[in-house]
Amino acid sequence: MIDPFLVLATRVVEVEDGGLASYHGDYEYYLAKKGEIPQPSGQPSAASARAIHESPLQPLTQNSKLETQNLSKEERLRSREEEKQRQKEERQRQKRLAELERAIEVEEGRLAELEGRMADPAFFADREAARIAGEEHVLLSARIAGLYEEWETIHGE
Repeated sequence: MIDPFLVLATRVVEVEDGGLASYHGDYEYYLAKKGEIPQPSGQPSAASARAIHESPLQPLTQNSKLETQNLSKEERLRSREEEKQRQKEERQRQKRLAELERAIEVEEGRLAELEGRMADPAFFADREAARIAGEEHVLLSARIAGLYEEWETIHGE
């Protein structure tokens, strides 16, 4: 069994019983079409939404190759555009992840600096400054938690 997390496929070609079947989509889409992954009723998977076309092929002959080339020109162009869009979205996702990582680093630095000041027993001699620092600690901690939550959400996509 191939681990689907290690495969980045845009097309799966199955060779079986002397024939070919082409599934334009990722490995998850292929498994769904083969009936190995049950699909929730009324809810197409993200893989099937991305799928361009599925067509079982007979053993390739010169004529079928020409027909496939002629019939799939529009399909190839559409596929190329969809792939460009996916790549653009992936670049945007990676950019946002990097921004979040930088923001987390900055906020954690601020929190560490604040905790360093708060570690000094003399820090709490000024009750008002200690109260303000405590509130700042709560705000920084919440902000960091929010950044991590967003990072995990985006990273999991």
